[in-house]
Amino acid sequence: MNLSNTNFSGKLPDAISNLKQLSVLDLSNCQFIETLPISISDLTHLVHVVLSFNKFTGPLPSFKTLKNLTYLSLLHNNLLGTIPTTHFDGLESVLIINLGDNSLDGKIPVSLFTLPSLQELTLCHNGFDSQLDEFPNISSSKLQLIDLSSNKLQGPIPNSIFHLEGLRFLQLSANEFSGTIRLDMVQRLQNLHTLGLSHNKLSVDITFIDDHDLSSFPSMKYLSLASCNLGEFPGFQGKIHEAFCNFSYLRLLDLSYNSFNDFIPMGLMKRNSTLRVLNLAENKLQGYISDTISSSHNLRFLNLNGNLLGGVIPSSLANCQSLQVLNLGSNQFSDRFPCFLRNISTLRVLILRSNKLNGPIPCPHNTGNWEMLHIVDLASNNSTGLLPGPVLRSWTKMLADHIFAYYVTSNQFGGRYLNSVTIVVKGVQMKLIKIPTIFTSLDVSSNHFEGPIPQELASLSTLYFLNLSTFSQAISPHQLEI
Repeated sequence: MNLSNTNFSGKLPDAISNLKQLSVLDLSNCQFIETLPISISDLTHLVHVVLSFNKFTGPLPSFKTLKNLTYLSLLHNNLLGTIPTTHFDGLESVLIINLGDNSLDGKIPVSLFTLPSLQELTLCHNGFDSQLDEFPNISSSKLQLIDLSSNKLQGPIPNSIFHLEGLRFLQLSANEFSGTIRLDMVQRLQNLHTLGLSHNKLSVDITFIDDHDLSSFPSMKYLSLASCNLGEFPGFQGKIHEAFCNFSYLRLLDLSYNSFNDFIPMGLMKRNSTLRVLNLAENKLQGYISDTISSSHNLRFLNLNGNLLGGVIPSSLANCQSLQVLNLGSNQFSDRFPCFLRNISTLRVLILRSNKLNGPIPCPHNTGNWEMLHIVDLASNNSTGLLPGPVLRSWTKMLADHIFAYYVTSNQFGGRYLNSVTIVVKGVQMKLIKIPTIFTSLDVSSNHFEGPIPQELASLSTLYFLNLSTFSQAISPHQLEI
């Protein structure tokens, strides 16, 4: 029975248990509500169950009678309560369990990790708390993916996890895990390509790896260590180690909110054609950005906000033709407005606030449109002259209404990087998570612009936030009507 992507709604009837021979049930992306019927456990021939993207609520029913089950997804519903330890007992054939994006809570049963055939376990974006217990039968485990991110899990990360030799994807970010993680523990996982430990109460220690050789992680693509109290990593005189430039498959590197200083390794921006996300925000990085960015670079997200970087904004950034988010705010760049960025049609967010940019911002020789741009922050610089109407007209995203949000996607395993950007509204910082395109913002305050307010501002019909404070000419009522 496949009713996915239809308008079926209401409560799933108990009478579904009469379909005794049913083996496949797909009701995803419908409008079903209320609790799942307990009678679903009578469908003992079920192999494939997909009930994701509905509005099911209430407790999770028991599946232990579905001995043939191989695939179960209840992603993105409103399920509540705990998972009893016996709900999945005896499911020796199940390969994938996805209960992500619900409101489940309590302790995660250790029995979930010991299902003999299980390859993927996704429990992210719930309310699970308490401590994870160590689990047995590690040597026979088939687990390749574990996603427990965005819960309230506490205590140390079980040592058992670091003995799962087949593990490829481990995402534990945004919890309350504590203790110290030695990266030589992770080094055992030779197939691991995604590791997320960000935003916990952890400390990450690399001193146990010989010569701090990060190339000993041959399969690593995504490494997220934000807010991990990094100490000596991996040199620390404070320089980001050149070994990061040698990862053959690295696609995501998030080292934000630490204490790195010195220069950004040239190889990160020059050679690495696989890198999609680079977040080095809120460190103490110095010097300048090398103007050697390759035309093969595929960056989607670059955040260098809150460092001590100076010099000019490198024109070779224009080679990043897939760039969506560029945040160079709160640094010491001393340059003219980077007109060459007009050639990046995919750019959605441009943050250049609190630098030393100077001169006018018209771009007479650039004809490209910023068709996707919807958040622009040029505040607190030294820009002068007129606020140019032609540039404003090129921001076509602000001319029509859009009501969705987006992620930067950059992998082949279904993972997503959660975008965020901090804007300033009336002196108060506001952090936007999973940057919504419905939010449009323009801040050119605290510069030295002069002359008339451009009439083109009136055509930006979906503009939510506009800051022109300290503009050299007052706005008269008939000048600007938005």
